[in-house]
Amino acid sequence: MEALDKDEDGSISAEELKEASEALKGLDKNNDGKLSADELKPERPPGGGQGGPPEDDDRDKSRRRPHVPPVMKALDADEDGEISAEEIEGAAEALAELDHNKDGKLSRMEIRPSRRFNPKKDD
Repeated sequence: MEALDKDEDGSISAEELKEASEALKGLDKNNDGKLSADELKPERPPGGGQGGPPEDDDRDKSRRRPHVPPVMKALDADEDGEISAEEIEGAAEALAELDHNKDGKLSRMEIRPSRRFNPKKDD
């Protein structure tokens, strides 16, 4: 989200949508043309802890599916956990699918909908 939301207002403007592919390419630290899960994780602030449960956590993780934000779902079309070069190139179009009210930008609600938010679907 930080790469896409250049003005840090919590939404993605029409201009930011147009520049989505270039913004995502800037995250490709190893220049392999795709974004791995590690490249998509936000950088930890200096002195920040590891956070999250310890690695040797005995809980059954297979029953819990991690939450995938709508933006990541839209970008990762093949759901492989990486954003390929083709998915990067199609980022603007993929993100536009989240624009439920078709105003040309993504509001905070469209990016991070609450559980009560249920956009109207075409019948």
